[in-house]
Formats: sequence, C-alpha cells, structure tokens
Amino acid sequence: MLNTDMVSYVVWGSEALLAALVALMLYTIARSRRQDWQFERESGIRSPVFASSAPAITAEVAADSKAQIQLFWAAQILDLKLNQFDVQRLSHPAIQEETRRYLEGVADSVSDHYGFNEAERHKLSGALQDKYVVRSNNGPGMQKFDLREPRKSGDNQSFQNGYEAAAYWMQHRKFQPESSLLKAIEAWGFID
Repeated sequence: MLNTDMVSYVVWGSEALLAALVALMLYTIARSRRQDWQFERESGIRSPVFASSAPAITAEVAADSKAQIQLFWAAQILDLKLNQFDVQRLSHPAIQEETRRYLEGVADSVSDHYGFNEAERHKLSGALQDKYVVRSNNGPGMQKFDLREPRKSGDNQSFQNGYEAAAYWMQHRKFQPESSLLKAIEAWGFID
C-alpha cells in the first residue's frame, strides 16, 4: 500500500510545479509585451499584428473598409481639384513617393481601425498604392514599391499625415483640412 503522506506530497509537489510553470509563462508574456511597448516607444515603429492574433475579416468588414477608403480618397481628390491642383501632377516622382507614404499611413490607420492582421494590412497597402498612386511609367519596367518591411514609415511625416487623416475619417466621415493630401503636398514644397 502507498503511504497517504507520500501521495499527498507528490500531489502537492505537482501542484506547486504547475503553479510555478504558470507563473513563469505569465512572466514571459508580460516581459515580451513590455519589450514590444518599449521598442515601439523608442523607435516609433509599431510592432506588426500577427495573423494569429486577429480574427479573419468578414465580407461585410472588407466591403466597408473598401467603401470608406474609396470615399476618403475621392474626398481628397475633390479637395485637390477644388483648390485648382492638377491631379496629373501626382505622377511627379517626388510627389509619387510622398503619396505612397501617405497611403501607407492610410492603410495602417484603416487596418488598425478594423483590426486587420499584418497580412491583410500588407495586402491593403499594396492595393491602395496600385490603385491610387499615379505612375508616369506604365511600361513593362513599371516601378514596383517594396512592401516587404511592414510599418517602416512610421517616422515619416507623410505617413503620419495619412494615418491621422484616415483615423479622423474613420471616426467622423470627413477629413481634417490640416491632414489632407493637399496640405501634405503643400508641406512637401510643391505648391506656393
């Protein structure tokens, strides 16, 4: 027969070991989160949202996000036209690059608003740039933007303007003139 004292010590020891492992796991998770937050604060680059941490988007959410982006961009283009800015000037290489960064901010803002994962954010950013960045070269050697490194433009003013403009749009369904594409182009020095 087994000694009941011996069994109770084994059970108690197993419970203590389990509690220690749970505590170690919680400590490791907390330390990892703290390191992510510290990195974000120091570098200004937001950590990517991993695919496993966000639910897959539904057709309704995808449709709403596309509709809001189209309305947002149409309002930006209308603002440019109402202020006598020739939209074809967006094909200028310098404006192209800043517009691309602006759209990266828009994509990140929309992704954050809808809780998209990193793959969905990446896809959205590429789709926005393919659709809305006017390129002067349409031949086989057409410039392709490198989107391999996610969220690397967080310290760029164009990115910040796009992010803030889209965030305001998502909340109020209008854009702030201070963070509009026209004001961003003026800040880039292309309009006197």
